[in-house]
Amino acid sequence: MTTQTRPQTKRPSLYRLLSLNDDYTPMEFVVHVLERFFNKDHGTAHRNMMPVHQHGIGECGIYTYEVAETKVTQVMDFVPKCQASFVVSDGKRGFLDKVGHRHQINSR
Repeated sequence: MTTQTRPQTKRPSLYRLLSLNDDYTPMEFVVHVLERFFNKDHGTAHRNMMPVHQHGIGECGIYTYEVAETKVTQVMDFVPKCQASFVVSDGKRGFLDKVGHRHQINSR
């Protein structure tokens, strides 16, 4: 009799992507980014934008590392084309502006 063991797979770590407020980005642009890159409907995008506007930080979504890194790269590539500002953070190690480049978030 042969016994087969199945390998244990570990669930991937999840990362919360956060949007940080600045003095330049219009609320409508934040809503647009949430709709376009984070697949939020207009109402959800608006609700997610309000904490950014009111408290300086808000959640874009929760993703695995690879998906989070891809979303950050997509947003950071899109933002300069619109001549706008948008900062996305993983809330843990600083924000990722390009794949593999990490920068610390400085407190104001």
